[in-house]
Amino acid sequence: MSLRPYVLVCLFYGLALSSSFAQCVNRTPLGSTVNVWDWRVENYEIVRRPAAGAPIATSITSPFFLPNNTLQPNTVNLALPQVKDYEPEDGWELIFYNLGTLSAPVAEPAFALYNRY
Repeated sequence: MSLRPYVLVCLFYGLALSSSFAQCVNRTPLGSTVNVWDWRVENYEIVRRPAAGAPIATSITSPFFLPNNTLQPNTVNLALPQVKDYEPEDGWELIFYNLGTLSAPVAEPAFALYNRY
């Protein structure tokens, strides 16, 4: 019996396992992005740019705290749990945010989070 097929099968499984484990990120200390902007607060200050006129500054409730969030059905699940899944210790990091400023209002305020795990 030749060892060549056995070695090839072991090599194949070894490569398959190593590539599947490479997809999992090790839990490492995070450089928190909360110091850039804290998405965990209950209200966000946004500055919108209307079609005409001066910028409009207003406070809106975070999607993590809207109990009857019917305006955005794709974010209803964010407000439901009592324990929020948005902590930096759980892997959440801020990718970008642009809620506008008086000198640079935005048409659509937005932010994006990424979970590294």
